Amino acid sequence: MNVDTVTYYVQSLENFGSRFEYNENRKDIANWLKDQFTAMGYEQVELDSFLVITRYNNNVPVMQYNVVATLTGSTRPDEIYIIGGHYDSYNQTGDPHVFAPGADDNASGTASALETARAIKSAGYQPSATIKFVCFAAEELMLSGNSGSEYMAEKYREQNINLKLMINNDMIANNPRPLNESMVSVNYYTGSETLKDIAMSLMDQYSVVTPMEGGRDVWTDSRSFHEEGFPAIYYDEYDFSPNYHTSNDVIANCDMEYCTEVIKGSAAMLIYSVESPSPVHNLNVFDFGDGATLVFTWSPNTDSDFKEYKLYSGRSADSLDYIDSITDTTFNLTGLSDGVKYFFGVSASDFDGNETLLTKVSAVPNKLPKAPGGVQAIPA
Repeated sequence: MNVDTVTYYVQSLENFGSRFEYNENRKDIANWLKDQFTAMGYEQVELDSFLVITRYNNNVPVMQYNVVATLTGSTRPDEIYIIGGHYDSYNQTGDPHVFAPGADDNASGTASALETARAIKSAGYQPSATIKFVCFAAEELMLSGNSGSEYMAEKYREQNINLKLMINNDMIANNPRPLNESMVSVNYYTGSETLKDIAMSLMDQYSVVTPMEGGRDVWTDSRSFHEEGFPAIYYDEYDFSPNYHTSNDVIANCDMEYCTEVIKGSAAMLIYSVESPSPVHNLNVFDFGDGATLVFTWSPNTDSDFKEYKLYSGRSADSLDYIDSITDTTFNLTGLSDGVKYFFGVSASDFDGNETLLTKVSAVPNKLPKAPGGVQAIPA
């Protein structure tokens, strides 16, 4: 990832003056984004047009344009992964038709899609599954109508598209701290908690920015995909910008090095997700009740190249020992001690030897029912 090209993308988008979704320049902006992907060498780039209807515009339909660049997977082309961010902007302190620079919100997130696409093409990386780099239109007024992400998510559900993950970046350039003390929020959605843990681990590995657990079920473009049943994760700055939706949301008030570091972490999440098996979801534990057994269950892996689950256990979450490999989704951990806390982890692996990060849970086996204590027999 290159801070100079990230800076170029954000500055170029700011230079449009306003990217408000009802401006006449909205198709010019979309075509500029399309040209950036084409110049990188992407052959499949489209303006996916749709009508947006919001109360702001008295429910008058206006054409909008999602910009979608596609890199087709080599072995699993029907599996889709999205990384993106919205490119429209808003200004609540002035006329958004005239000036809405939106450097942080959300030229920074748009830059994440562009820079990830550029880096992947430059490296010559050929993904196993299909990646779509998406610059979404019409996010800012989504709560008063529809949006580009809602349009795409609904279409994918209706067409039964096998979307494995949507990664969203929205406002990732405000940072008042030294870079090595900076933080990023990793936001997640109900049912996809495991993705949050993976995303935080990868941010730790590939970026100097410290990941922090963010909000759950937050409204932004990723929420549109969650609402349609697709897994999603969302990154945003830990320190919320004081320039949000103002004329001061300019690149001079952004930290481009910080933005580039966040993009590194989200790109790592993309590549990891494409090349690794799907993580283990819905790991649950039940006490068998004999003081020596815990029963673990999880949802089945539906990947075409899935091979087996690998099981780990131990007395510490940070020190688990391998115990077995199985293809079933239920496992009885036996030989335990009554009243002692145990940790259990499950990963999924494929036929190429790729293994997911562990999904973990802890529990204490108890002998049930417990013998009553302090009971005194009283004659009738």
